Amino acid sequence: VGAKAHRGFWFAKVFALVGTLVASLFVSNDAMVPYREVARYMSFFFLAVQILLLVDFGYSWNEKWLAYDEESDSDSFVGWRLAIVVSAFVLYAASIVGWALMYAHFGHGGCPAQQTVISLALIGSLLLTGVSISRIAPHGTLLTSAVVTSYTTYLAYSALASHPDAACNPFAEDGDASTVVVGLVVAAISVASPAWNAAGSQAALLRTSEAAGS
Repeated sequence: VGAKAHRGFWFAKVFALVGTLVASLFVSNDAMVPYREVARYMSFFFLAVQILLLVDFGYSWNEKWLAYDEESDSDSFVGWRLAIVVSAFVLYAASIVGWALMYAHFGHGGCPAQQTVISLALIGSLLLTGVSISRIAPHGTLLTSAVVTSYTTYLAYSALASHPDAACNPFAEDGDASTVVVGLVVAAISVASPAWNAAGSQAALLRTSEAAGS
């Protein structure tokens, strides 16, 4: 039943989601003030949980493609292992481009706070990547590190693009809707991945129990 609920009833789920979004448009600004204050302090726990879910997504992605490679029985390098390397390379390349653009648009002279945010994201990502591919983390994977690095880059950009100072934020007056879109995509992936894995594990466990019972 749990696996069916996770993977089915999509019409009802989409209807409930769209209905909630539409209903929120009719909520007054005064009613959202308490929510704003709670969200301001609870956002740290939300980001911590989200990064854990993305780590789970990265490991699941890596393990799934490794399983495909083992099932193919091919000794050629051009296969699923190469796809893992290419995916990690693309994510790291996108992060490097993001760091360069953030330094160019947000981290110019006179914006030391913005420079600090970008540098911390860059140095932290490189240090954690080094740890994940070393013997300190025997279960670390390059693809998972690439996922976390790209997410960290997005968080840094989102914080910088939300700053109200026009001198250090070229999007302060016009706004930037891309952060909202990317945030929704990341949230969907981080929530859907563990839910799908949990449903699949439960279904496999039920099949094993039925086979043992018969």
